[in-house]
Amino acid sequence: MKLNRRRGATLGLVAVCVLVIIVLGVGFFILSQILGGGREVANATDAGVLNVARRALSPTLIQVPLTGDSPGNPTDDFLAVGIDPAGNANTGTGNLDATHRNISMLGLNRIVAQAVIVACNAQEINTTAASGHAQNVAAAAKSVATQLKNMVEGGTKLPPEFTNVAHSNNTKMFQGNKVTLTSLQTGFLRPGLSTNVYISPGLTSAINVSMPSNLKSNHHFPNALTHDLSRQDQYMAGYINFSIPAGPGGPVEISGVPIFPKQKPHLVDIGEFNAGSSSPSGVNYLPPNAFRANSQTQENNSSGFGGAVACALVGALDQDFAASVPRGYIRIKNGPDAGAAHSSIISNPVVDGQNDVFNNELWPPNGGGVDITNNGIYALNSETAAQNYLSQVLAYNADNTKPEPDWLNPPAALQILTGTGGGHRSPSELELKAAGTSKQQCDALTLWDAPCNHWAPDPNTGAVPGDSSIVTALQDQYHANSTQNSAGSSNGYTAVEVQKHDLLSHRYGGSKCSSVVAIGRDGSTKYGMKQFEPSGCYATPHSNVAFGAPGSPLAYLQQIGNQGWKGSRGPTGTLPSGPFASAGADNHTGSAACQDDIIDRIWKRMRQVDPSIPRDKVELALSQQPLELGETLYLHCPGPGTVTMTSATPADYFSAGVPNDGASSAAIYNCENQYNISNTIVNAKHGSGSPNVSCHATGDANFHDRPYTEGPDFLPGIDRAVWTPATGWRNLLGEIEFQNEAGGAGTFCKPN
Repeated sequence: MKLNRRRGATLGLVAVCVLVIIVLGVGFFILSQILGGGREVANATDAGVLNVARRALSPTLIQVPLTGDSPGNPTDDFLAVGIDPAGNANTGTGNLDATHRNISMLGLNRIVAQAVIVACNAQEINTTAASGHAQNVAAAAKSVATQLKNMVEGGTKLPPEFTNVAHSNNTKMFQGNKVTLTSLQTGFLRPGLSTNVYISPGLTSAINVSMPSNLKSNHHFPNALTHDLSRQDQYMAGYINFSIPAGPGGPVEISGVPIFPKQKPHLVDIGEFNAGSSSPSGVNYLPPNAFRANSQTQENNSSGFGGAVACALVGALDQDFAASVPRGYIRIKNGPDAGAAHSSIISNPVVDGQNDVFNNELWPPNGGGVDITNNGIYALNSETAAQNYLSQVLAYNADNTKPEPDWLNPPAALQILTGTGGGHRSPSELELKAAGTSKQQCDALTLWDAPCNHWAPDPNTGAVPGDSSIVTALQDQYHANSTQNSAGSSNGYTAVEVQKHDLLSHRYGGSKCSSVVAIGRDGSTKYGMKQFEPSGCYATPHSNVAFGAPGSPLAYLQQIGNQGWKGSRGPTGTLPSGPFASAGADNHTGSAACQDDIIDRIWKRMRQVDPSIPRDKVELALSQQPLELGETLYLHCPGPGTVTMTSATPADYFSAGVPNDGASSAAIYNCENQYNISNTIVNAKHGSGSPNVSCHATGDANFHDRPYTEGPDFLPGIDRAVWTPATGWRNLLGEIEFQNEAGGAGTFCKPN
């Protein structure tokens, strides 16, 4: 019995132990399921929140439209960053179509950087218009940011992105029950760290004011600080308010979002997330860059719920961009045609000296001239029969014993001034006998002086009926007033060319003196330029009256930058006085430094479009095509590393009508060259010009010397390039206008 009792006790103990082991095994199994299931839930939650952080930067998922464009809400200024609904960027170089009108989280910092550039330009320009436009651009960028924030924080876009990934994770230890999202919170982590926009040295040197001191991220690990290995392209900081003193309208306040280039989305601890759960001060319009997901699922065995918490930060691994105004452009204008504004001048005929009586029959070096009696009977030296007959008349009147002339048949070339009709006719016998006994020898140079100009048919008054009676009579008698065609005027007229035409048209009438007025000197209209050599000679018909040719903007700048005209001083040995005293007859104001300065200003603005653009590419683009009078061209960057000039005006890109907000700024820069046009262009003299320029054997209009033998030795011609910077509002970054003036007036006398 005792043995059996012991055996039973042992058997019971074994059974109890087995039972305990079974219970413990079951317990451990259930515990392992719970623990393993918790890990599965945590993994699913981690994966879900990482996908949320990744998809928050997806241009196909998170994008807002650019709508409501107006001058005060210039959302179309950001179309260069626009994407279509599928997230594709606009790669076209012309029209910005209506399809690419959305902005994603990846594009937000780009439009913030654009607003910063516009504000810095407004600080330089310092006008009310520029300041207001900078505020408008910044407000439009903030409006886009607010829309993105509302979509990220309160929309329905991101929660499904958690679910899609979390549900695909294995939860076998929770009997395959799916992990569900109970809440998705947003955070604003790591202020001062990198956005996905970098500030290149090219951009920094292209902006003429100091950029905000806190603009660039200075935080290193765990943050990408620079875009390039040279560590020069430093990223713009995010969640830090930038304050730019943008002129009279006050500072522009704006900021970007840190989205961490060169990093993937990654998990962060809950403590860091909780510390950044609210937006930093002053930037509450910006979307978040971090997410916290709370999740749960059911464990069927225990009928309980398991859950997890995970936090993730966004990352833009390979989506970084240079700060720029990507669709910025420069407007290049040439002033209008001066001829169109002075049609009353250029419609007048100009003289042709080949048929001019002053240039031929009256030109003294060739023995030319005219004999005039006291009562206005005259005969050209070249008319031998008339000269001989007149000599016979005068000899007979002095001594009637001399041979008597045939009073009834004087030579046809012998005429008398009448002051009426054609101004001449054949003299009568009575008039011939009243001619006195002497004659005055006159020629082209002396005809206007006493006594030549005061011999008259009226012996009582001693005056001809008008100073030009002899001129009118001779021109009528010999038909020596034909004109030449001012070919080349199809290209229009510069101010200098109008003044040249003006004098030559006066010369056609043969008056003793004629005056020219300044063209383009006063008034708001400034006429355009053509290409020519300011120190050259432009006597017609070797050169057309409208002698200049359309040139490229670079050619105009080089013309302005040349050495100008160097000639003799005035007849008294003094330099000109008045407004052109500093541009005397033997000096100039054009300089290569001025030319280079203008090109540098253009280059700087183009580096705000693409900071990598070198200067030589800008110069090449400026030389690509001619700029006609009244024409407008546009300089822009159609793609990375390229710059071109075009006359096209694509919609939403270029516009000739956008007002320049730098129009009244002290930053406007004039580059000009003043040169002498007297005797080389206006009243062009034979053989005149600079020592290194070969001039023509005859002067203007084929005159032996020049149309008038007396006149001012200095008349200023002015070529000018006016640079007017713009902020970048409506993408206009600046404007250059070419102008030409005939800045002086003068009186010319004594026709050749």
